[in-house]
Amino acid sequence: MSPSKSHFAADPRPNFKHVGRVAGAPEVRVPTTPNNPGRLKHSIGGEMAYIDETKAELEVLAANLTRTDDLTQKMTALLSSFERRLGGLETTIRPLSNRLQSLTKTTDNIDSTLRAIEDTRKWFDVVSKEEQIIKRGPGQNVSIYMASVRRLSDSLSMLKRQNFRSTDKTIRQMEQLLKLAMLQLNDTYKRTLAEASTPIQPLNYITKGMPFPELAPDKLALICSLSQSLTVHVPSVDTGVVVDPVATYVEVRGGYITTSLSSLNQASVSTTLKRTNAPYTKGTNGIAIYTGAIIAMLETEYTLASKVFDDSFFLVAFKRTVEPALSAYIQCIRELDNHVRQHVETFAFLGFELLEEVSKASTKLGSTLLGNTELLGLKESSKKTVTSVVINFYEGVKVKADAIVMLSENGTASELAAETMDRLRVFVLDYDLSFATVLMSLENAPWQNMASRVADPNSALSSFCNEVVDSLVTRLESRARLYYKRTAQTAIFMLNTIALIRQKLDSFSSSAKELTTQTLDRIQKRASDLYLESWRSCTDALFDTTHISKGGLGGSVRNSMGSKERDKVKEHFRNFNAEFEEIVRTNKGMVVPDAAMRGTIVRDVSKVVIPLYTRFHDKYADTDFTKHKEKYIKYSKPDIETILAQFFTNKHPVLYGQTARQQTEVMSQKIGRTALAYARTWHHVDATNRVLGRLATSIAITLMGKHKPIFDQSADCGDYVVVTNADQFIVTGRKKELKVYRHHTTRPGSLHEITMQRLMERKGGAEIIKKAVSRMLPKNRLREPRLARLKCFEGEKHPYKDNILQLNSLPSGPVSEAIAKAKEEKEAQS
Repeated sequence: MSPSKSHFAADPRPNFKHVGRVAGAPEVRVPTTPNNPGRLKHSIGGEMAYIDETKAELEVLAANLTRTDDLTQKMTALLSSFERRLGGLETTIRPLSNRLQSLTKTTDNIDSTLRAIEDTRKWFDVVSKEEQIIKRGPGQNVSIYMASVRRLSDSLSMLKRQNFRSTDKTIRQMEQLLKLAMLQLNDTYKRTLAEASTPIQPLNYITKGMPFPELAPDKLALICSLSQSLTVHVPSVDTGVVVDPVATYVEVRGGYITTSLSSLNQASVSTTLKRTNAPYTKGTNGIAIYTGAIIAMLETEYTLASKVFDDSFFLVAFKRTVEPALSAYIQCIRELDNHVRQHVETFAFLGFELLEEVSKASTKLGSTLLGNTELLGLKESSKKTVTSVVINFYEGVKVKADAIVMLSENGTASELAAETMDRLRVFVLDYDLSFATVLMSLENAPWQNMASRVADPNSALSSFCNEVVDSLVTRLESRARLYYKRTAQTAIFMLNTIALIRQKLDSFSSSAKELTTQTLDRIQKRASDLYLESWRSCTDALFDTTHISKGGLGGSVRNSMGSKERDKVKEHFRNFNAEFEEIVRTNKGMVVPDAAMRGTIVRDVSKVVIPLYTRFHDKYADTDFTKHKEKYIKYSKPDIETILAQFFTNKHPVLYGQTARQQTEVMSQKIGRTALAYARTWHHVDATNRVLGRLATSIAITLMGKHKPIFDQSADCGDYVVVTNADQFIVTGRKKELKVYRHHTTRPGSLHEITMQRLMERKGGAEIIKKAVSRMLPKNRLREPRLARLKCFEGEKHPYKDNILQLNSLPSGPVSEAIAKAKEEKEAQS
C-alpha cells in the first residue's frame, strides 16, 4: 500500500540523524521516519529525490575524508620532524644536565665543608667556655658541672677523631681540664663522704637503744649525684687519671666502720684476757654489744650503698666496705674461742655466749647480706668448743666428786654441790637454747636415752640436769660413807646436799627440773631411812616382852615383876638414856641450814621415837621396877619432844642433870665462873657503813684479848664478838672487783681464785669478814679457836642477845643472872 498524501504533505523530506563529522566536512543526515526509523515509506519519486540527496551527501563525505587523510599525513610528517628535533635537543642538553648536577653536588659539599669548619671552630672554643666552670669546681650543683664535663669530653673526642695537626694544643688543654675535673669530682666525693663518716661510739647507741646515725638528706643527695657522675658519666677518653668511686667509698666508709668498732673489739678481747680466775658472768665480756653494733652498722651501710650505687656496683661496694670490720670481728671471736678452750673451767659460759652471738651474726649477715661462708665455719668452730665444755663439765663433776678428801664435820653440803648447781643454773637459764641445741647434737650421751625420743629442748635440759645431779649425789654419798664414821653424819650430809640442790632448783623452769625432782625424792628417801637407821640402837632399847597375867587375852599387864624382869627394864632405860644422849651429842655438832629439811628430819624421828618411848614410859612408869625411878626415867615425853625440836639449831638441847647455866657454860665461858679479868665477855658490833679493814682490826684485837691486862701471846684469853649486818660493810676504791681470794687444794692445777664481789654473792658478807679477821690473827694453833668465837649474821637478828654484855643495863637471861649472882656473892663476902 502506498503512502498517503497527508503523510508527505506533513513532512515532505525524510528526517536524518546527525552522525559525527570531521571538522570542515559537510553535515551528513540519515533519513528516518517518525513511527518506524530506517524504513522509508515514500513513493518512487520521493525515493529518487532521496537517493540524489544521499549521493550528494556521500560525495561531500568522500571529499571530507580525502581532506582528512591529507591532514593526517601532514600531522604524521610534522610529528616525525618533532621527534628528530627532540633527539637532537636531548643530545645537546644531556652534557649540560650532567654538568649542572656536578655543580650542585660540589655546592653541597662546599656548604657541608663550611658547616664542618664552623662546627670544628666551635670545638676549639669549648676550652675557653668551659674552663671557668671546671676550675670553679662542682660545689653543690653537680649537674651543671657534669654538663660542662660532658661537653668538654665530647669536644675532645671529636677533635681526636679529626686528627688535625692544628688541634694538638687544644687537645692537650682539654685533657688537662678533664684531668682537673676528674680530680675535683673525686676530691669532692671523698671529702663529702669523709664529712658524713665521722667515727662514732656504738656503745652509746646500743645502751640507749637509739638507731645508728644515717646521712643527712642533702649530704646523701650530693654523694649519690657525685657517685652517679663518676660511675656512669666518666669520660670514655683516656685522660691518664684513674678515678674509682667504689674504691673511694670503700676507703672512707670502711675506715669509718672499722674505727667505730675498734673500741668494742679491743674491749671484748682485753677484758677477757685481764680477768681473774673467777667464773665468767654473762654480759661482762661485751661481745654481745659488739655483735649488736656490727649488725646494726652493716645493715645501715647496706641501705646506704644501695642508694649511692646502682645494682651493678652496690653489692661489690658493700662487701669490700665491710670486709675489714667483719674480718676483725671474726678474728676477735676466734681469739676468744681459743681462750675458752685454754681456760674451760673459768670461761665455759663465754663459749656459749660466743655461740649465740655468732649464730645471730651468721643469720643476719651470712644469709641476708653477705652469704659469707666464713661466718658459718666460725659458728661450727664455736659449737665444737661448747660441746667440749658440756662434756668437760659432765665428766668434771664426777672427777671432782671422786677427788674430795675432806667433808664438813657439821654435815653441811659440799661446796662442790653448790658450785655444780650454780654452773648448771647458768647453763639452763642464761644459755638455754644454745645449751639444749648442743645437748641434742651429742650422740651416745648418757642423757640422750630419754631426750632423743622427743626432739624437744626442754626434754634435753631435763635429762641432762637429772643425769648431772644423780651422778653428783651418788658420788658424794660414796665419799660420805667412806669419810664419816657414823651413819647419822652421812645421812645429814646427804640430806643437806639434797636440800641445797632443791634450793638451787627453785630457779629452774618446771620442765627442766621435773626429772631431777623425782631423782632427789628417791635419794632423799634413802638418806632419811639411813638417818633413821642411826636411831636403831636407841629404839631397840624400847622394845621388850609384855607379860600378860593368867586369864588369856582378857588379862592385864602385871604390876609386880621379878628381879630379872626389873633388871631388864632398868637395862632398857639405861640403854635408851645412854644411846639417846650419845645421839644428841652427835647431832649437836651437825647443822641443817634449811628449815624445811630440818623440820622433815625432826618429824620423821619423832614419828618413830616418841611413840615408842611413850609406850615404854607409860608401860613401866607406874610399875615397881625400881624405887628410884628418877635415876632411870630421866626424860618425859615433853622432854623428848623439846630436845628433838632443838636439833640442828643454835639452841643446844639441855640434857638430864644440866641446868640452864651449866648448859650455857658448855657453849662458852661466861662471867661468874672466874674473876672478871679472865672471863670471856660477848661484844656486839654493827657492821653497817664500817670500813672492812678497820672493822677486822678491832675484831681481831678483841678475839686475841689484847684489850685485857692479862693478855699473853701464847694464851687464848680473847672474848666473843657478834657481828650483825655483816653484808653492810664498805670497802674503799674498787676492792670488791679487784680483791681476789685464793685457795689451793694441794693438787696440781687446783688453785682456785674468787673475787670479793663473787664471794659475797655466793656466801654473803659474813664470809668476807671472817676471812679479813682470819688474816689479821697470828698464824698459829690459836687462830682456829679464836675464829670460832666470831659470830657473824647478815641481819639484825641473832641468838646471842642474852649473852651480850651491856655496860649500862644488862639483859635478862642465864648470863645476866650469872653475873648478878656473882656480884651478890662478892658483895656478901665483902
